[in-house]
Amino acid sequence: MRGIVALTAVVAAVLALGSPHVRAGAPVGCGLPSKGPLWIDYAGHSAPIIPKPGLVLALSSGTVLPAQLAPADPSMIAAKAQREFDFAVQVTGCSTPLIAENELFGAQTPTPWTATTAQYRANVLALLQALNALGATTAITIANPPYIGGDAAEWWREAAKASILVRQVYFTSPHPKGLYALGPARASRAMRQGMRALVAHFGQIGIPASRVALELQFQSAPGQGGRQGLEPTSAWLEFVKLEALAAKQVAKELPVQGIWSWGWPSRWRWAWPLPQCPGTRDSGSRFSRP
Repeated sequence: MRGIVALTAVVAAVLALGSPHVRAGAPVGCGLPSKGPLWIDYAGHSAPIIPKPGLVLALSSGTVLPAQLAPADPSMIAAKAQREFDFAVQVTGCSTPLIAENELFGAQTPTPWTATTAQYRANVLALLQALNALGATTAITIANPPYIGGDAAEWWREAAKASILVRQVYFTSPHPKGLYALGPARASRAMRQGMRALVAHFGQIGIPASRVALELQFQSAPGQGGRQGLEPTSAWLEFVKLEALAAKQVAKELPVQGIWSWGWPSRWRWAWPLPQCPGTRDSGSRFSRP
């Protein structure tokens, strides 16, 4: 086993506070408000979002290719964390960057874990803790329904102490086509119920909503968990509006860390959430999987 997680995003935001997308609160580390949830939009590559004051945007440097990191030897994690942190500071110009790790491999794996899986999970936790010790705020994205039973529950609790748990939102039953066919009222209700359930799942083991974020999937390519072939374009845009409004309602009800978006470019790319550090960019680093 050589890996920790699939991709890492070094993150930073670009513009000043004051957007209705960011709730009021005194700015802390790199301009992040002290109260959430944050509303963060992807604006890299060909995403049709024009930067303007008040937005919290994700940008990509496009200059650094993914690199293999995180060896199996746990004694090397600290050095790797230092290099990752230093890189984050370099590309963001922020001494306390937000670093998003994308994404946890095998979140759904039940216990008892194999020795390989146990070492992988230990390495993930060690990396997150080491980055935090250096001054970073970390987040880790989760695509699959997390297994929270047995010994895994304690791992998740420790991970939530060290990192924001970013639960990716996928509508699978029904898919976007089916949801759209339900009409606005029923579709919105189903979306809200689904999002609440994702947060409540972690709450079952004592993880507060404030340590959980929701990541909405707005990819348009088939099979990427977003549009899933919903046509015409007007139907897709209506679906996006309903999903954003559903997330807004859930964010009012639950003190989630934030609402993250993934997608929007004409060709699918990685999207990263960013805290506010003026004039900075993000980049990615690949971790191998076990």
